Amino acid sequence: MKGNVSDFDQPISNVTVQVKGTDRKVKTDSEGNFNIKAQTGDVLVYTYAGRESTASVVNTTTNTLLVTMPLGVKNLDEVIL
Repeated sequence: MKGNVSDFDQPISNVTVQVKGTDRKVKTDSEGNFNIKAQTGDVLVYTYAGRESTASVVNTTTNTLLVTMPLGVKNLDEVIL
């Protein structure tokens, strides 16, 4: 399965793309592209520090996955000055 990961208009490199429930994983290249062995019905999980993790399901009609990773927002419980 081929794909590309971006943040709407810019590619994101070094995103980990993993087939859920397996140890198969790859990283995106400098242009956000990846190629991973996956079958119809597999769930691909995308993770990158500072971004919300996202996932997609592999289906037979998709030749190339286009994935958008939004910036992650983390709430702090307490700030001490």
